Amino acid sequence: MKNHQAIVRRIEDKDADAFCFLFDQPMSAERSLQMIHILQGQKMAKTFLTIADAEDEAVGILELHERSEEQTEIGYRIMPAFRHQGYAVQAVKAIVQVLFASGKKNIVAYIDAENKCSEKVLLRAGFVQTEECRAVKTYQMEAKK
Repeated sequence: MKNHQAIVRRIEDKDADAFCFLFDQPMSAERSLQMIHILQGQKMAKTFLTIADAEDEAVGILELHERSEEQTEIGYRIMPAFRHQGYAVQAVKAIVQVLFASGKKNIVAYIDAENKCSEKVLLRAGFVQTEECRAVKTYQMEAKK
C-alpha cells in the first residue's frame, strides 16, 4: 500500500541491510536477515511490515498486534537517517485506512510518555490521547460510524 511518500509492504530479504541500523544497537546484515526470516515464519497475532520510501528502499518497520476482532495495536520504528521526514505519519495513515476497511473498529498505540516525536506522529495521523499512566501514553483512533 502506498500513501504519498511512504510504501507499506511485506518484509523482504532485501531489507536486511537497511534493518541493520533500525535499532539503537546496530547488527550485522546476516543477523538482520535472520531476524527477517524469523519474523516471516512466525504464526502469531503480530504482523511486521516494511515502511519504504518512494524508491522502495526500507526506512523503517511497522508492527501490528491484533488484540481482538475489533482492535489492533500499532507500533513503528524509523531508522535514524530517515526520521523527521514524514515516513511514520504516512505509514500510520496508510495502515489505519486498511485496518478500518478490514472491519477494525479501534486502533491503539502505546508510547513512552517522553517520546515527543512519536506523540507528534500519532497526533498528525489523527489519533487522540486517551490515557496517561506513569511513563506510558495511550492513543486511539475509532472507526467513523
